[in-house]
Amino acid sequence: MNKDQAVFLLSGILFGLVCGYIAAFQIHRPSPAAAFSSMGPTHDAAAPAGGGAATGAAPGPQGEVLMEQVRGRIADLRGRLEANPRDLEALISLGNMYSDAGKFDESIQYYSRALEVNPDNPDVLSDLGVGYRNSGDPKRAIEMFRKALQAHPDHWQSWLNISIVAMFDLGDLAQAQDALSRAEALQPDLPNLKALRDHLQHLRQEGSGPGKS
Repeated sequence: MNKDQAVFLLSGILFGLVCGYIAAFQIHRPSPAAAFSSMGPTHDAAAPAGGGAATGAAPGPQGEVLMEQVRGRIADLRGRLEANPRDLEALISLGNMYSDAGKFDESIQYYSRALEVNPDNPDVLSDLGVGYRNSGDPKRAIEMFRKALQAHPDHWQSWLNISIVAMFDLGDLAQAQDALSRAEALQPDLPNLKALRDHLQHLRQEGSGPGKS
């Protein structure tokens, strides 16, 4: 998958705390250049299926124009899949669009289909993991991130995603520390690494992670 930059953290990471962490720290997933190629960054123009409002879309005529573009893009991608159900680019683009729109069940379906075409794609595996995390299944999310790393041990996005999910969803501070260290070794200039390290240290000092007393 062509991605501009992987980011899974504090927005709304890190894919409310992890979701919040997801965007603020900008450690979620990258988006393919193909998605919304005529409308700029995917995260600035995502819409749910069925004509829902696009995320961040302005009300009024401008918003309506944007929605028509989004609907047209979705229709085009679905048409491509009717012609070729194994169109990898179309599957990934639809997965990203639904993920950005918060339609994680749909995004999981398209990412899963993409993996049937390209089983070892680390970006798609990591994106699928984000979908599972945001659907309330952090353990399965970790499984997807680990699968990505089996094929591509240097996939720093997956290491970072593991650290976030382990820290905020599972309270597994040892796993979070190991994964964060590996991500930092591969990508030392990632934004907000210090904030993550500090928060992890704070949890360690407290002697408990999320969900523990």
